[in-house]
Amino acid sequence: MPDPSTAPDSAGFRPDAVFILGMLHRTGTNHLADLFGLHDGVEVLAPIFEDQLVRHSPLLVAYVDAVTRNWTPEWNVPATEGPALLRSIGDGIVGWLQGHAPGRTVVTKMPRIDNAEHFFDLFPGCGLVVLVRDGRSVVESGVRSFGWSYEAGFRRWADAAEKVLAFRARHDGDRRVRFLRYEDLIADEPVVITVTRSNYVKRQPLETFRRQGRGGKGVKGQTLKEEDVVDEVFTTTTHSWLLFFTTRGKVYRVKVHEVPEFARAARGTYVANLPGVSITGEEKVSAVIDLKKYEEGKYLFFATKKGIVKKTKLTEYDSPRTGLAAINLKPRDELKDVRLTDGKDEIFLFSRRGQVIRFKESLVRPMGRQTAGVIGMRQIGRAHV
Repeated sequence: MPDPSTAPDSAGFRPDAVFILGMLHRTGTNHLADLFGLHDGVEVLAPIFEDQLVRHSPLLVAYVDAVTRNWTPEWNVPATEGPALLRSIGDGIVGWLQGHAPGRTVVTKMPRIDNAEHFFDLFPGCGLVVLVRDGRSVVESGVRSFGWSYEAGFRRWADAAEKVLAFRARHDGDRRVRFLRYEDLIADEPVVITVTRSNYVKRQPLETFRRQGRGGKGVKGQTLKEEDVVDEVFTTTTHSWLLFFTTRGKVYRVKVHEVPEFARAARGTYVANLPGVSITGEEKVSAVIDLKKYEEGKYLFFATKKGIVKKTKLTEYDSPRTGLAAINLKPRDELKDVRLTDGKDEIFLFSRRGQVIRFKESLVRPMGRQTAGVIGMRQIGRAHV
């Protein structure tokens, strides 16, 4: 994160103060302010200024309008005096902010982009950082922190996104404003994800595990509950998605960086504690898929306990909503596994009796997300897949 107190941009602009505007609550303005605060020449003013200075700017605009309406033509007041009066009020606010940290660059933050259209009328010499974030992450955080409903949360996020796009269209190329994605504040680093049969998950930096020679005995990778086993261990990156599929045919989407980091020998956290994951009762994680992006031409191939299989385009699962129905299950059936394919793979299904069937994936036609699938292997007695 550049130091705003010492690093002008390519046009030589050095701001009097820096304002952070989040597109909505839970966008991550605290995290960005903390990053700015790491610089010696910066003072982050929070929380007493949060949400007010820009949000209530229409009151100042209305004040100036009321004053200038009383300027009669006989006075010959230049038309520029109204905007100049508004800028003077803004200069006074900036001076008041700078008085809290003399000699330092002041950074203040507000979690909403409301009334940002007045910003540069008031603060033409200041820098503005607009922070945006993935809608699912914002809404899930709002549901947990503020009790939002999902419907109301997505409406708030969509309204805020429209305001951001409109503001960006008006200020495209303006050196005083920067648009940042919250996800870009997080380093894209390689990590190891571990998932156990009892639904515990954890993230560890890849460098936690040192390379060993052929005769090495290894190190303890996780502390497990009695009768628990590790089902999934794979490497991915912090910007990737994790799709958690459950035995009841649902899918939950989580960013890798949202999985808590734990020490090598730690058990991890229960998967229901992850943002947006709400599995309950006897429901278990049956498969985990990690994705960098939702690619065209990729498929998810499902197999259930009773031998039902289904193939669906990966892009049908690219939704900000979580807890989607991934497959429609028949009574007493459950999802056993999900694999990412290219539509041309060979499929093997194994039963508990040691039977196996092999067929080309292309023989299974693609189906919609909320479908049940077709028979892939007939069940004989209790010899389920």
